[in-house]
Amino acid sequence: MQPRILTVPLNPEFLPEAALILAGLIALVLAVRLLFARQPLRALGVGAISVACMALALWMGRSGWVHAMNKYGYGATAAWSKPVGLIPESTPGHKAEPPFMALVLGNVLLRVAPADRYVLSVGDEPFLTLDSLRTGLRVSCDLAGVDGSRVRVEDNLVISSEGRDVRQGRIPSTFLLQQQSEDVLRVHFAEPRRIEIAGRFRPFFERGSARNVARGRPEPARVSFEGGIRWEGGGVAPGATIDLTPQGKGRIDFAKSGMIQIRPN
Repeated sequence: MQPRILTVPLNPEFLPEAALILAGLIALVLAVRLLFARQPLRALGVGAISVACMALALWMGRSGWVHAMNKYGYGATAAWSKPVGLIPESTPGHKAEPPFMALVLGNVLLRVAPADRYVLSVGDEPFLTLDSLRTGLRVSCDLAGVDGSRVRVEDNLVISSEGRDVRQGRIPSTFLLQQQSEDVLRVHFAEPRRIEIAGRFRPFFERGSARNVARGRPEPARVSFEGGIRWEGGGVAPGATIDLTPQGKGRIDFAKSGMIQIRPN
């Protein structure tokens, strides 16, 4: 499987900045035309407007007050910066790598066929993607915060959060997300063929029940990798080992029947 080409998704949250930049460019062109028309005072005024638009767009794009994602540990240019992939904490050296990938989910070992990309789903609804393992692990997922709010992560960047006090930390081998001093997600790239994950997830396309929406209550997590695996339909106690390698490559689905199985992508 060829590694996919990574691109930064267009985020509607930055449309005001884009409009300001466009207005600044138009004003700049108008200022140049006024200058050639020998109207220096008007050109100076329009040029000042152009500079103000550009400066305001730059400030808004970098501000943590305007965009919460700038608070999550990737610096002022988080929205446009290239995400950094996780690297294994250790390598086997001269030892042969195991013939399977070990996904440790809530201290449950899943053995799956080696691949460059893994998609995990519950009831056929994807909630976690592990991608580009050869060039640096990138995580995309939909999380349930401490208060049940939704947190969206794409390629190791927090894209959106409904809750408050969401903090992101990352060392070369570990991606950590916390809310109210509690871990919401921890992905540890321990070895080239071992990834350890703990967290609470909500599928992106899941919609809350009408009763909870009407009452303004957040939906709970649909999948939990904390002290074992729990999902709607089943669960696995911590310390267990499940071998899925005979099923080949594909999407790892936690079915409502209580089975964990490989399905075609």
